[in-house]
Amino acid sequence: MIQTTQLTRFVVAGCSRSGTTYMAKLLSALGFLCGHERIFNIWRIAGIGNLSEPMTFFFEKDAKQGDASFLSIPYLDQLPQGTIVLHQIRNPLEVIRSHMGIRFFSDPYVPSIYLANEHPEILAFFRTHCPEILESDTEIGRCMRYWYHWNRLAERAESNPGLNYLRYRVEEMDTRMLSQILSLISEPVNGLDLDHVLNAISKSTNTRPRDNSWSWDNLPSGEDKDRVLELSRAYGYL
Repeated sequence: MIQTTQLTRFVVAGCSRSGTTYMAKLLSALGFLCGHERIFNIWRIAGIGNLSEPMTFFFEKDAKQGDASFLSIPYLDQLPQGTIVLHQIRNPLEVIRSHMGIRFFSDPYVPSIYLANEHPEILAFFRTHCPEILESDTEIGRCMRYWYHWNRLAERAESNPGLNYLRYRVEEMDTRMLSQILSLISEPVNGLDLDHVLNAISKSTNTRPRDNSWSWDNLPSGEDKDRVLELSRAYGYL
């Protein structure tokens, strides 16, 4: 494993089902150790077990250089100055299909092998930090609201002068994009074979069931869909 010459802390922030596991594996394979929900996980957040809370563990020696987690977003304004925030986005239709496929926002909650045993605590976390998501009367409405509001919350890091923010589409991860990310989290390091790592780690890492019946045409019309369309255009998906 190639060691970096200077460790700059970073957080990969985005919606669940947006490739955070993939990104954690990609960066770790290049020598920039990145946990997946190691710092920002529901056990630390909800006080389950004998674990320190996220922003305490962030500074402990066992914390890795980076963490990739959808649960990190409400904590971005607490990150120390100089932290890199990698706002990873994915096509909203794919995120919505993935969440519908695993019944992430079903009401009532349906236990599943694809959801954490602590999923009710995750929903409570959303209710605390972004209640608008769960106020929709329909499951598809909650999925649309989630993609819109959770990404907008992540965008707040862009206006924080103490953080270094980069937003990118995970579908377009290539050597150019990866080089740009690495330039933020490390001084130049020789000997990194970006093409090899990109080819070795599949973008389908952590694949789950999807409900592919959803399309732009059959998403329910209304304010939620309009907001998703507007942000999709701003992000370059439409």
